[in-house]
Order: sequence, then structure tokens, then C-alpha cells
Amino acid sequence: MYGARRCNVVWVIVISFFLAFALNILPLPNWIVGLRPQWVLLLLMGWALLLPECVGIGIAWIVGLALDMLSNAYLGEHALIFTVIVYFLQRFHNRIVFYSFLQRTSIVFLLVILAQILQVWLESNLEPKGNHINYWLTIFTTTLFWPWVEMLLRRWQERLRIS
Repeated sequence: MYGARRCNVVWVIVISFFLAFALNILPLPNWIVGLRPQWVLLLLMGWALLLPECVGIGIAWIVGLALDMLSNAYLGEHALIFTVIVYFLQRFHNRIVFYSFLQRTSIVFLLVILAQILQVWLESNLEPKGNHINYWLTIFTTTLFWPWVEMLLRRWQERLRIS
């Protein structure tokens, strides 16, 4: 679908994902861990909307596997979640890019909910736990950070003349 255009800004995308990985594994106090936004998911959604020819399902799978290894999660857990999210973004990309800012934020909110539902379902099937409240709190913080992530990525895109 997007293979015709060649991606010439791989280094910007790679550096941004390294920053997101660092933010994701940054140690936090126990009382705030449940409020940690999903930085890697936010960045993945942002790049998938801005540069769908560069960040697609394959990149989502690789980034998910890397996050699984970094966060000591079940191998393939985040990879599956990220590929599902990026699939929806690519499938409806032509519509989403013309939506208003508030509509895009609403879509991000719904996709983060979908990601959390998938994560809770996968983890409850693999290792049942009783308390999943932390999974639901991160939905709101992730959505609250979306405007800043989108604005930052758009500025990088304009400043570096990424197309």
C-alpha cells in the first residue's frame, strides 16, 4: 500500500523510539507507576499517522518485541497489541488524517482502550492476577499526552522536512 514511497528518515524514527523506550523503563515510585503513559504506543501511533509508508505493521511488530524484552513481558504480547493498533491506523489512515484534532484524540483514546483490553486479556489468560486498576488508569494519562506527542512529531516533520 505505502511501499512506493521510500522512507528517508529512519534515523529520526529510531532515535525517537529509543527515547520512548527510555521513558517507558524509567523507574518511578510505586504510587505513580499506574499513571505512566504508554510512551512507545503513543509514538508508534503518531509515526503511523504521519508517516504510514515508514512505520507500518512490520515496524510495530519489531518495536513490540523490543518492548517485550525491555519490560520483561511475555514475548509477543506488545508485538501483537502494536500490530493490531497499527493495522487499524493504516486501514483507516485516509479518513483519520482529515479528522479534526479532537476527533483524532478520540480515536487515540479508543485505540488505547483497545490496547489495554488486549493486554488485560492476554495477561489474564497467561497469568491470572486480581488487580487490573493500573491498566485502566494509564488510558487517561496516555490520552492526555497525545496532543503533545502529536505536536512534537509534527514539528519534527516540518523542521526536518520529512514527507
